[in-house]
Amino acid sequence: MNTASLDERRREHRSLRVRRILYGVVAAVAVLALGAVVWFSPLLALTDVKAEGAQLVDGDEVAAFMLQKHEGTPLPQLRSQRLKDELAEEFPLARSFDISPAGPRSLRVKVHDRQPAFTVKRGEAWEIYDREAVVLGNPDDKPQDVPMFVGTADREGIEIASTVVSSLGENLKQTEAVAVKSSTRTAVIMRPKEDYTVAVILGEPTDIKAKLTTARTIMEDEPPVIDVQSTAVPATKEDAPAWARLPREADSQD
Repeated sequence: MNTASLDERRREHRSLRVRRILYGVVAAVAVLALGAVVWFSPLLALTDVKAEGAQLVDGDEVAAFMLQKHEGTPLPQLRSQRLKDELAEEFPLARSFDISPAGPRSLRVKVHDRQPAFTVKRGEAWEIYDREAVVLGNPDDKPQDVPMFVGTADREGIEIASTVVSSLGENLKQTEAVAVKSSTRTAVIMRPKEDYTVAVILGEPTDIKAKLTTARTIMEDEPPVIDVQSTAVPATKEDAPAWARLPREADSQD
């Protein structure tokens, strides 16, 4: 093979590499241009929000808020997490939001309510709290099937109660009340059977699942009080301490 042929092949290889680079650059520019068109396109601007509300949060108010904040903004510019953060700040009674496209210019928002966890007597009315100690409402009558708080209803007591309730799991369904005397003296009053109520002394609000598992094994004998502050040495008693009893007023409403 002569020198002229080698030079010609080298030129062809260089020309091919240059063409490939040019094609790549053109493709990248085209992608960027298309992205810019989509990013700013009025054809994808938000014009409608379909919001499904729940009991505590009105769907129409959610839709109106979203449009007030973002109507006319192209959907690609709207970040789901940012929208959720804005909605959570505006509608604290919602536990969470699901946001999804509902068309080229529309969004769908599904609202999930916070759930009642316990209720506190305040004068002639009641305050309903969720598991994060957020107030959900102030009805005149005690809500049905919601455990009541027993103790001093200051902020510390409410937060301790929320810690206890958050750890109850399936036991919450059979819980009549959450009692808080201090950060080291807590209890739950449960009704595992229609004709059987038991006070379970928890002590510190830690390892609650394990403590209630131990208490469950003792409930078969139906003692009025089960002390599981130490799961290694659980004990039964005949009388609950005064701070771990249902008020008579609550008993009259059962």
